[in-house]
Amino acid sequence: MKTICVLLLLAAATVDGTANAQKMHVKVLDHQVNGVPFTRVVPGVATSSGSATVYGNTASASGNSVYLPPHVVEGSLTHIQMLLLLTDGRRVGVYCNDHIILMGPRIHACKNPEVDEFEADFSSGEKVKLTWGVGLDGKKKVSEDYIVGKVFPASPPEPIKP
Repeated sequence: MKTICVLLLLAAATVDGTANAQKMHVKVLDHQVNGVPFTRVVPGVATSSGSATVYGNTASASGNSVYLPPHVVEGSLTHIQMLLLLTDGRRVGVYCNDHIILMGPRIHACKNPEVDEFEADFSSGEKVKLTWGVGLDGKKKVSEDYIVGKVFPASPPEPIKP
């Protein structure tokens, strides 16, 4: 009875599609990068400091004023999605979206791997950390967190034709 319980616990731990081997070498089967244009208006700002005094028909003023007019900022948000082949034959979709704050600067820009194979660390649950080499020798490592999408089972082997 204890053996059955242990087997059930082990099976439940691997149902999420990532198994216990959290770090693995993966290959890219499909890679898409889409840009979505955005436009935002940054409001103008006016500040002043100083004083004014009125004496009868004469006035005196002193101080500083600053005015920054409103302006338009345009750019493109990037959506990167990939279909990865895991070492056991399963396929998993992953994606990354740029994020901005409407009234401030961009807070995150997705790094786009320019290689077809890299290391994937699935230990954080809903996210996967992808790590790949850059440069001529590929020794410098760059990483990005992607969101884990759908996990597809391994394709059945094709029958051998006589």
